[in-house]
Amino acid sequence: MDLTLEVIETERLLLVPADLKFANEIFKNFNSETTKYMYPKPANDISETIDFLSNSILEMKKGTNYQVIITKKDTHEFIGCAGLHDLTSEIPELGIWIKKRVFWE
Repeated sequence: MDLTLEVIETERLLLVPADLKFANEIFKNFNSETTKYMYPKPANDISETIDFLSNSILEMKKGTNYQVIITKKDTHEFIGCAGLHDLTSEIPELGIWIKKRVFWE
């Protein structure tokens, strides 16, 4: 099942499949402050973020991972990321993070 086509829409948010166009936002916002109590650590270089996104896209095409970018529905402002990992295992894993500052009108 190819999960790269699945979008989740709520009243205020869009959860869109991982895409390389979000690499800079992820690299900028997935920092030591955001990850203080998390695994993995922040990327040292943008290439690590690009590798993460590229791998996520491949895994979504196989149906084993669903990595989404969270954006505001009205402005498409980047909010953060969420992922459902190891979907074919008995114990899938959920990961989610949001950037430090989100402005709601």
